[in-house]
Amino acid sequence: MKNIFIIVAMVYATMVFSQADDKHDAIKLFISQEDVVRENKAALNAKSSERLFSRVSQLINQVGIAEFGYSTFLVTPKLDVISVSEDNAGIAKTVLAECELFLTINRVFEGASATMNTYSKKIMGSGFTKDEAISNAIGNIRSGDPDIKSFFVESKKQIDQYYKKHCKDVLKEANQALSLKDYQRSIALSFSVPRSATECYEDANKLSQKVYGIYVLDKCKKEAALMKSYAAIAQNDPAKTQEYYDKIIDIMKKMDVSDKADECYAVAQKLMSDIEKKLDEKQKQEWQLEKQRLQDDTELQKERYKAIQRIGSGYTPSTNVIIAR
Repeated sequence: MKNIFIIVAMVYATMVFSQADDKHDAIKLFISQEDVVRENKAALNAKSSERLFSRVSQLINQVGIAEFGYSTFLVTPKLDVISVSEDNAGIAKTVLAECELFLTINRVFEGASATMNTYSKKIMGSGFTKDEAISNAIGNIRSGDPDIKSFFVESKKQIDQYYKKHCKDVLKEANQALSLKDYQRSIALSFSVPRSATECYEDANKLSQKVYGIYVLDKCKKEAALMKSYAAIAQNDPAKTQEYYDKIIDIMKKMDVSDKADECYAVAQKLMSDIEKKLDEKQKQEWQLEKQRLQDDTELQKERYKAIQRIGSGYTPSTNVIIAR
């Protein structure tokens, strides 16, 4: 699965790095725009699917935090178009669409899934065309709808109880995934454990950071080797020097590293220092901005949280379901 929607929509929360921020304490509800589009492809055009994704995300945010990507609890919004009819009584023809909204929350296991909670509601929409009527119906999913709010609140309680009862089982799955070097699944599992699961929350927290460190080191070694090869090409082929320096800077800016003492990152940073005098003005400015960002400890903590989440969010369950919270 492509991660474009996941990367764009990262939330600004913190993990253990900022105890003053309670966002990481919440039970995480996840939703994927790509999956919403795919699941509703038969009934909705891309624009309406994106609107449905946005609307449901807003609903989730009323009772917690909507995070975008994958975890072990997945929410799937689906809109079925029951009927479409025309009303010619007025001056202009009006198209009426009767639809039904379904919300499903699943707990995804290895190769299977279990439904935690479901909700459905009929909604009407109108417009001059079928697509307009369907879009209007989605707009009629009211943010203050007490039934939908109650659904998410009750679902959170059920998930909370699940973690309190099965937290050790979740960590067992995460450690099994780590043993198989399935870093994304391991982080998705451990990172999803809320603070309310006090029995193993700290263990889950430590595990997610441990897996993150292993993942980063493996990834960084490959990136540092690639940067060295680009530097060699730049030195041996003057005509391509600036082109390959651009590639090196781009890799450096995208490195998922927030520990300045990391052995691999230090190698990459030294390489940048070695070629710094050879950069053109634009490249020097980019590199200076990158160095400044890396000197800000608060920013580094944010980067680590987002990197951990991004890795976990890249996990694609083996079952074809979508994400909830």
